[in-house]
This record gives sequence, structure tokens and C-alpha cells, in this order.
Amino acid sequence: GKIVEVLIDERQSDYYLGRTQYDAPEVDGSVYVNSKKELKPGDFVKVKIYDTMEYDLVGEVLNEPRHSNKANISMKGRGIDWKGRAG
Repeated sequence: GKIVEVLIDERQSDYYLGRTQYDAPEVDGSVYVNSKKELKPGDFVKVKIYDTMEYDLVGEVLNEPRHSNKANISMKGRGIDWKGRAG
């Protein structure tokens, strides 16, 4: 899998939602991030992608988060759960 840097937007029940530097919020696809470490909105993390959905990527964090002072833009209401099913 490819490794990408991801900006974390929000936490869901058992995963985090984020986006790469190439993705606009609420326009482009998201990155569903699995992490054993606690992440916060605005954190930047390296993510190894191991699966894809129609427009989104799924991956796992490889490093400690790098915190950002930039404003967070929420991605709530996307309607997709961790398994990629519309909800």
C-alpha cells in the first residue's frame, strides 16, 4: 500500500476521518484511518493505505501525530461506516 500524509478531521466510533493534501473537504474523497493511538482533529499522520472504496481510501497510522494550529473542518454526515456501507 501507498503511504500518504493525512490531516485528521474527526473521530467516529472506531476510526478517524481525514483527507490528504490533495483533497478538498466535503468535495473529494476521505481517508478512513485506523489508529491505536489517540488522534485529534488537526493532527497530521502518515497513513499506509490498505484498501479502497468507490471514492475513499482506508489505511492505518504509521507514526505519532504531528499537531497543527490550522482550523478543523468537520466531515460529519458523510453517511458511510467503517465497512464502506452507506448508512
